Amino acid sequence: MKQLKNNYRFSILIVCALLLVCIIAYLKISSGISALDSTLKDSIYQKINSQEKTIEYLIKDIDYSVREILVYAGNYTDSINRLAGDTSFDELLSVHQRMNDYLAVYLLNSDGKCIVSTDKRFLEKNYSFRPYYQRAIKDMKNLYLAEGTVSKQLGLYYGLPVKKMNTDSPSGVLVVKVQPTVLTKFLSDNSNGDDLMFSALMTPEGILVTSVNSMRLASITTLNSNSEARIASCRQFELDSISELGFSSISPVSWNYDSELIAERNGKEYLLIFRNIDRYGGLILLNCYPYNLVKSVASEVHSMIGTLALLFLFLIVFVVIMGIGMYRNDLEYKRLVSSYNTLLQTDGSGILILDTSGCCIHANQEACAILHSGAGELRGQPVSDILAPSFDIDKKDAFESVWETHIRQSREIHIVQESGLEYYIQVDGIKLDSSTYLLILKNITDRKLAEKALMESEQQLKDILDFFPDPTFVVSSNREIVIWNKAIAELTGYPSEIMLGKGNYEYALPFHGKRTPCLIDTYFEKDLSYTQRYENYNQSGNYIGGEFVLKNAVGHKYLLLKISRLSDRHGNMIGAIETIRDISGIKENERRIRLYARRLKKMYTRLRNSQKYLVQSSKMMAIGTLANGVAHEFNNIFTVISGYLELVLKTSHDQFVTAALENIRQASMKARAITQSLLDFSCQRDGMRQMVDFRELIQKSILLWEKQFEQEGIRIEASLQSVPLIMCDPNRMMHVFFNLFSNAADAMRNSKERCLRITLLSSDQSDVFERHIAGIHSAINGQQCIVVSIKDSGRGIPEKDLARIFDPFFTSKGVLAEGLVNTPGTGMGLAIVYGILRELGAEIHVNPGVNTGAEFIIILPLKLQSAELAV
Repeated sequence: MKQLKNNYRFSILIVCALLLVCIIAYLKISSGISALDSTLKDSIYQKINSQEKTIEYLIKDIDYSVREILVYAGNYTDSINRLAGDTSFDELLSVHQRMNDYLAVYLLNSDGKCIVSTDKRFLEKNYSFRPYYQRAIKDMKNLYLAEGTVSKQLGLYYGLPVKKMNTDSPSGVLVVKVQPTVLTKFLSDNSNGDDLMFSALMTPEGILVTSVNSMRLASITTLNSNSEARIASCRQFELDSISELGFSSISPVSWNYDSELIAERNGKEYLLIFRNIDRYGGLILLNCYPYNLVKSVASEVHSMIGTLALLFLFLIVFVVIMGIGMYRNDLEYKRLVSSYNTLLQTDGSGILILDTSGCCIHANQEACAILHSGAGELRGQPVSDILAPSFDIDKKDAFESVWETHIRQSREIHIVQESGLEYYIQVDGIKLDSSTYLLILKNITDRKLAEKALMESEQQLKDILDFFPDPTFVVSSNREIVIWNKAIAELTGYPSEIMLGKGNYEYALPFHGKRTPCLIDTYFEKDLSYTQRYENYNQSGNYIGGEFVLKNAVGHKYLLLKISRLSDRHGNMIGAIETIRDISGIKENERRIRLYARRLKKMYTRLRNSQKYLVQSSKMMAIGTLANGVAHEFNNIFTVISGYLELVLKTSHDQFVTAALENIRQASMKARAITQSLLDFSCQRDGMRQMVDFRELIQKSILLWEKQFEQEGIRIEASLQSVPLIMCDPNRMMHVFFNLFSNAADAMRNSKERCLRITLLSSDQSDVFERHIAGIHSAINGQQCIVVSIKDSGRGIPEKDLARIFDPFFTSKGVLAEGLVNTPGTGMGLAIVYGILRELGAEIHVNPGVNTGAEFIIILPLKLQSAELAV
């Protein structure tokens, strides 16, 4: 190695001697190159180096200033929560804050909870979601720029792990929040209008957070969904407040490390120079320059370098011809240096160096420990014996590409030794040169056993879900199907082999026939308008339910759906589960119950109507029997009275006596009329029945009352349709209409508007018929009939009188007046109407119409035609 190094130095001396040939040409253009170099190097790179060193110095200064706090807190590592009540520690934080002009200094315990703080608003808050806590609790220092979740003030957070010396696990995190101006005051901004030339600090997501110009919260390119999710998860910034600079042809991969790139904005090219100045938290220094300025300088440099290139070409040819031996030594020297660097970069892993035959020529201590063999045992052994029986060097199965290329290849190998020892190793192979191969070994037994246990646990969960009778499926956080049990495969006809691993709403196809959001997407979608397709949609905590009708070729099924989110031990959502239950039987039972309820309601209504008519009929029959006997007795008495009055009137010559006797005779006739009404009510006589045209009958009745209506100012509105003929006694039916007309006239006596509306129609006239029978459907019960409606515009019938209006002697017109002449009413009119219609087999219904006018509706079944004709 030393000889190679000396030869390499000798070759450098030869090259330097030859370079003297170019000095003359160099002196001619040195002034131009010097000016360009000053512009390009001194103005840009020296400035960037100065900025980088200044910022690193400030970070170290912050680190040094809090050492005293770390030492004090480290004494309480076993119980760091005791510092919450330590006034001396609280005073120590306050002193450091004032001395260094910090925004805040606070201490978090191992759970991320703030237990001591100079800003009391931070106390009891949990900051475990902040990256500075997550890195520091893993024993990593870090620098983090963000807006405060409490103060909403932009700050520089420096998190340091709190632990005792010679211990590995931190018990808390000390956080210092610094004014951003501590760093930004060393930056510059020479932008002119739309031409940008500035230096700024940038987060790994590409957000300028501490620039001194107006781009303080701007992203250099459009944020992708992953970046937005990371910013939102740690609440670093408000996404709505971040504008875009609009650089194109750039991605976050471009600035992961120190790099330079050219990006376009508004049709102009810019040179962006990135420096990763914070090795712990990923803080990036960004300098932006118009590329046309740099390009003009670079073009001049290229022209001058072209002149020198001709001279150097002769130099290179001379060196190649005269120094082939030197070149080989140089390659050997670089190979050994590269091999040495590769060994240094393995980070404590096992190393095997093989020759071209695959035999081990070197093994470090870690490799011996992994392979459970000594270095002497491994040296000279073929790799096929070392890794046998899992690896055969002759077949070159695992590392065939390594033997042929310089590309690094990786493979996991399961080794079982003769002693029964079993373990897993990861082997990374790389070809160093034509005669040397390098294998890097890592023991991954613990990881493989953990993966095996995880696979067994997942299989047990799958077996449990397959045992469930309810169809069930589970999706991951990226909405890919991870479990599809047997029950849902039988329900949908889609086996798990087809569905597992599918995304893009694939699970919607068996239910909706297309890819569309389903109930389980409620945890992922923002627009929940699609949930309207689910009946009885409800949400309670983390559980959401709804009903859905699955239609297929054989019919449809009612499904009850329930979903729940799945979370890890930190409460982060890792997926969702949906269970499905067939409730078609329950829905059918509900439908039958509703049907039976409607039928029961109709039967109940009919029963109540029948009971009402039965009670009324029984009442009428009893009163009729009593009235019949009373009427006959009174008729006998009135016959005697009338006979004697006639004799006295013939013999009397006194005018006063004659007038008094005439009054007695009129009262007797009134009494006789009442008894005759009682007889008409109580006697069921067939009378003179014939086929009657009700339209003509009503017109005659109106004609007889026309004069009376005109005198009382009553307007008649008659809508009489042509209806079938009905077998009845026309005189008794006219008696019915006379009584109803009389009651209507009395009811409208004190009304301003006096209108009597008479309607005649049959069930064949459906449109008009439906409007008039809206309230009496149960009474008609679908039978063919004729309906007569008589409606006045009077005061209506009070509810308290409605049940008694058809009772004999019941009247709301007052009592008998003095003198027994022009009495308000006898109370027999509606009772007689009810008796006549009952005898005919018809019905009468009343709409009380309080304050709007009462309506009497007569229903005459058309079956009276055939029944009466048969008699």
